[in-house]
Amino acid sequence: MENIDKLLEEISDLMSSEEQLLSEEEKQIILDKINHILEIDPQNLDALHWKALYYFDDFDTAIPILNKIIEIAPESNEAKLAKDDLKSIIQLKAISDSIDKNSTYNPTSRSILSKIPCELIFGLKIIVLLIAMGFLFPSVFFSSNDNKILKIKDISAFENLKINPRTEYSFLSKKEIFDIRKSYVQDSIFASKNYEPSIREFGSIVDNKPWWGEIKCQPKDYNGDYHDFVQGKSEQSLKINNPNILVGLNSLVVPWDTEANESYCNSEYSSFIPYSLKYDKKNKLFIIKYKVSRSFLDMRAKISGKKVRFPIQLSGLNALDFGYKYVYAFDTQNIQMYDHHDNITQHIGEFKDYIHLGHSCKYAGGCNNISPVQNDKIVMLTDLPAEINLKLWKSEPINKYIKGNIYYRIVFEE
Repeated sequence: MENIDKLLEEISDLMSSEEQLLSEEEKQIILDKINHILEIDPQNLDALHWKALYYFDDFDTAIPILNKIIEIAPESNEAKLAKDDLKSIIQLKAISDSIDKNSTYNPTSRSILSKIPCELIFGLKIIVLLIAMGFLFPSVFFSSNDNKILKIKDISAFENLKINPRTEYSFLSKKEIFDIRKSYVQDSIFASKNYEPSIREFGSIVDNKPWWGEIKCQPKDYNGDYHDFVQGKSEQSLKINNPNILVGLNSLVVPWDTEANESYCNSEYSSFIPYSLKYDKKNKLFIIKYKVSRSFLDMRAKISGKKVRFPIQLSGLNALDFGYKYVYAFDTQNIQMYDHHDNITQHIGEFKDYIHLGHSCKYAGGCNNISPVQNDKIVMLTDLPAEINLKLWKSEPINKYIKGNIYYRIVFEE
């Protein structure tokens, strides 16, 4: 059996070369490799996508190839990219037609253009089209690594990262919290002798105040002083004690402890503590897994007067602390976004998490908690298993298809 993955990597390396335009010999090598893969596997989506790119200036050839990708796997990430490219190819054709119109050779013209050899005009056209491709077809140029990440299923060789338990932070000083944080960072893959907790993320912690506790549900018909809300292990200690959890989860709703919510209120999964966290240094890929009961799919919450599936917000507290400000969700399975029109599956977002003294716990004097609500990062599960694949950057990328500095897969399983 031919090593298709190896051939695809070779094609990617050749097609993504930024050093120079490809020679005719190199282009033929690429086409031969693509066709060889398609002889073995006629429905290989990666090879089909590379073939569409190969014929980028032959629109009558490229368009049917892209349509074939969509037909083979209409719900796939490759189909999503192909749909984007079909829209872009119309713009690219318009650019090509415009160049042809404006560069028509006129022997009677005295313009500078009329003195340029036709071969040079053709060469300039190709250069302009290649530049346009970078803007109009970034998915093809830059997303090959994303597709490679999605294909990684065997994680047996990954490094197993320890998951530290929650602890109680209430009434500790900021210095004590910082010392705890620094100790855990030194035992993480982000260990650094010069590490100090980011002031932006942790500087607003207030000394000797309670923290939101691990409460899952509000007692029915509760009339107390809300001391229950700050008892026991602190909710946000899970993130602070686990620097390797770059993107954590925030439960946005504390439902009433009624019969309808009994399975959630009395379950282990509703603490949203991961049972597995693994890391692959080669691909800079984290895979974190959570156990969730199927009954969770039936949970509903009311937000702004609207009844929705139980919302979970992705928290980048740790990502921000290590400089990874930007995030994009390049693939999801059985995930619905709370905001259908503006979310991180559509565009690059920025994490905004920080710890501060707030009053959502309703306890007198307030308690340390995380903010703000970020609608573009709220996810809801529609079925199990579910997963969301993220890529993170330290600097804002030119587009959402650029290779991530870090890849992060969140998996929800029964």
